[in-house]
Amino acid sequence: GAFPLSKNALIAQIIFKDPEIVLLANEQRVELKAHYVVNGPALGKKTYAGNIALNSGLQYKASDRIVRLAQPQLALFTVDSDTDTSQQISALLKKIVPALLEQQIIYRFENSSPLLGNAPKKIQIESDGIRLQY
Repeated sequence: GAFPLSKNALIAQIIFKDPEIVLLANEQRVELKAHYVVNGPALGKKTYAGNIALNSGLQYKASDRIVRLAQPQLALFTVDSDTDTSQQISALLKKIVPALLEQQIIYRFENSSPLLGNAPKKIQIESDGIRLQY
């Protein structure tokens, strides 16, 4: 998956951009911080922007050489221009963001990767990177 990432739901469109990834080695999870823009029928004719942080595990499927988000949770949500609206939108996004991002591809190994001979069996999140265990 590449950024900006755009997701459409029945009630809103959400665009995520400028991602920052923090590795949480002790929890075997990653935190993805990004700026967002959201609009749609559920929000009237308004467009909101702010910051969002998602905390997620990673799932690696060796046969496809794909790393995906697993069990993402909304960790932070702010609205740049309206604190009162922040709570209302936060309640909405806490329900839809995990479902929208579950199984989102975040990395795909190239077919020409030197790892082609032996597919890693497990992903290990460390403080300085992600280790593939064979």
